[in-house]
This record gives sequence, structure tokens and C-alpha cells, in this order.
Amino acid sequence: MPGLFPKKPFYKQHEISASLSNNSMKLDDLHIFIEYPEHIPWIIKGYILGGRNEADELTTFMSSTHGYCQLNSISYENSRQNFESSKVIIRSVHRRSWPEEYSNPMTDIVAVLEMEELIVNYHLSDRQNLQDHEAKKEIVFFLAGPWVFWPATFMSEISYTGRVDITPYNIEYDLGDLFRGKVIRKAWFFHSSSFVDGNEVDTTFNGQAIHLISDDPEENRNDAKFIEKTTRIVNDLTLLVSFAARADVIWFGYVFSNHNILDIAYISSKYNFKDIEIYRHELVVQGGAEEFIEQGMKTLYKLRKENIDLIRPIRDILSGHKATTLEQKFTLYFLALEKIKDIYARKNGVEKNIYNAKLWKSMQKNIIKVIQESSNEDETKKRMLRKISELNRPPISDIIDKVLSSYQTGYKDLYPENQEATFFTTRNQLIHTAGVVDEERLYKDTYRVRSLAERIILRMLDWYDLSGAPNEGLRQYLAGEH
Repeated sequence: MPGLFPKKPFYKQHEISASLSNNSMKLDDLHIFIEYPEHIPWIIKGYILGGRNEADELTTFMSSTHGYCQLNSISYENSRQNFESSKVIIRSVHRRSWPEEYSNPMTDIVAVLEMEELIVNYHLSDRQNLQDHEAKKEIVFFLAGPWVFWPATFMSEISYTGRVDITPYNIEYDLGDLFRGKVIRKAWFFHSSSFVDGNEVDTTFNGQAIHLISDDPEENRNDAKFIEKTTRIVNDLTLLVSFAARADVIWFGYVFSNHNILDIAYISSKYNFKDIEIYRHELVVQGGAEEFIEQGMKTLYKLRKENIDLIRPIRDILSGHKATTLEQKFTLYFLALEKIKDIYARKNGVEKNIYNAKLWKSMQKNIIKVIQESSNEDETKKRMLRKISELNRPPISDIIDKVLSSYQTGYKDLYPENQEATFFTTRNQLIHTAGVVDEERLYKDTYRVRSLAERIILRMLDWYDLSGAPNEGLRQYLAGEH
């Protein structure tokens, strides 16, 4: 319907018949128009077309829907596509006052939908040749976020006719046994037509993508497992890139192919993602990007096998980058430090001061006796008795000192000479009191804690270039050297 939905550059548009269902109702044969941008994460919109009857049915359906509803396209003979989404929200239903004489033949937009994700299955062939089906699978994940950490470079050739051929430089990562096949970071070209001064012209949008091609016959036997595995790999890879670049890099969609049988396109709206380029020195220098990703991925999975997962502290650090106040930043960076401390304490058996249960029980009895005899205030005794268990927990500063010693790093260079660490005091003031922390000290301690958490994680990933945590200019400022 070109009048209602004109073509837009770099937008996918589909007109389908589909059903909507919730726990108690199902509406069939709905005329739905879907559109979304293919090159950036944004809202997946759906528009239901109809008349008075459809508007009335949708009003009843909307009132019985709590949370998401389900969309499934209706398959027809020789149909090669089907659409589905389990995360559909009905944003609005339009009940217009159509004149009686027009009744249902009058069609308009009667409801607006938003989908958090959309799956499009393309059945390319009816062949069931198992050998062909197992030959090769590949998947391309489309990325959003700053390019600073892996900038795209191109080689251009100009012929004698003036024709310009551009070849992008792609990076192939060796992930060892994590993935038997090719993992390629490539520049991805989205092509579309648009109108300039009334003339239709071809336009191109350069994006980033991760392309995985499997050559493992065993891995190729199951489409769902292949998609699950590659999604997990790309989730970890983009998290490491975000950590190294100090800026969010995400994937927002993929296209999977098992060659000649089935293609699947998955689109995730992620429209709350903000691709904001704030100038900040990246943690890992650009020249070391490829090596860091290969090394970091292998070490991340090796640590996981040892029940050490760095994903949560890395996410806390990334959240700290996006926080808008110093108090929020400091708290999130310190939360990452606490999680690193807990990982170390669990692994090395230093979560408690006394592990001998009998000895600790005997000591508790003595402590309880002293408390009971030293105060006549019952409420005071109760409050003190509730804190006894904390006596068997080592001070956070002691564990962090052990962590720093174990990973051969520290914070002395982040303070003026002979000055004691202040970030523990800052943490106690912010979290345990309503006191106001000196603004300059809070600023400096925020970036000291960030640098400390980053240094430890880099060491845990077997990466020994700590020159970006922090950069030398910031380090000198924190140490009072200028």
C-alpha cells in the first residue's frame, strides 16, 4: 500500500496475513504491514489494516493481553516465507467513527504494534538432501556501535575508464577450538535506493558485521545448536570489544543460512541502544585489537571451565561508563571490583577467616557470652548478635590486596608518593553514610577504581599491556604529577 507506507531507504517492508494470540484469545487473518531499518537497531513497527470489525476485535483482544502477545504469519501454498514474533506489544488501537454506509469496506490503520524481535524464515528449497544440508552453515551478525576499536579500511582501484572498485579489508580471527571455521570481522554494505532532486539513485550504508562459517561436519548437523553456539560466541566477542573500546558494541540482527534449504533472519529492535561517540581513550590500543580479541576469547572460555566468569564485572564497568553522575560511576566501578574480589576469594579459599566449623562455633559462643555480659540493653545485644557472622568475613581491602599481588598489579602509581589509598574510605562514605564526599577526591577515586578493575581483568585475560588503564595523562593527574 504505497500511499500509507512509502518506501524508505534501508528499510525492510513486508505485507502479510497473520494471527495474533495471547493466553486466552486468537485473532486470525489480520492484514499487517511490518517495517524496520535493516542497518541500525531501531523499532520494529507493525500496522494492522482493517475496518470497524477489526478495531472492535482488537480492542477486546488488547484488554485481555497482559504483557506480550504472539504473531504468526499464515502460510499459503507455495509460500516461501513465514514471520513470527513472541514479543509483540499493542501500542494503540484506533476506533474511528466510520459512517454507517461505508461499513467494513473502508480500510485504514486500526492498530499499531511494536516487536522486540522478529524472525523471518525463508524456505529456499524443498530438497531434503542430508549430505548437502550438512555441508556448510554460516551466519552474519550485524553490529552497531563505534568503529574506533576496529576501523574499516578500504583499498580502491581506479581504472582508465574512471571506474572505482573498492575492496574492504576484513579481519579473520583465530579462535582455536572455540569455533572450527572462519570468524571474520567485515565491513558490510547495505544497498538501497533513494530519491535525490526527484531522481532515484543507489545509496550505500557501510556497517560492521561478524561472519562465521563452519567447516565442522559434526557442528553442522543441527541448525538450532549452530545458531545458539555462534550467538554465544558473538555475545562474548562484542562484550570484549566493548570492554577494550570503553564503548558499547552490540549486534542487533543476524542472517543464518544452511545453503539451499533454509535461511533465517532474526531482527532485534534494541532501540534503546544509544550509539553515542564520546571521546575517551580506549583501554586497548587499536594496534593490539586483533591479538587482544583472539587472546581474550580463548582465555575467557578457559576461565569459564574453571568456574570463573568475568562477564558480570565487565558489564558493571560498561554500565559505569554510561552512568551520568560521579556517584553512580564510582559505585558501578567498585561493584565490578567487589565481584572480582568474590571470584578470587571463592577460587582461593579466602572467603572466611576461619574455615574450621567447630573452631568458629566455639568462638561464636565466647563472643555471644561477652556480648550478653557487657550490656543491659536488650536491643543493643540483638543488634550486635546479628553482626557476629560478619566477623568471619575478611576485610575487603585484605582480599583486594591479595588479588593485586596475585595478578602483579597495584594502585600505588595512581596516588601521590607516600599517600595511602582513599577509595575504600570513599566507598564507605558513599554506601554506608549520607555524608558528602569531596568532589575532587570522588572524581580521582572514581577513575582509580575504574583503572584498578580494568587492570585486574586485563591480567586475568592474560593481557599485559596496561598502558590504557589509565592513559598516561590521566595517570599523572591522579598521581598529582602535574
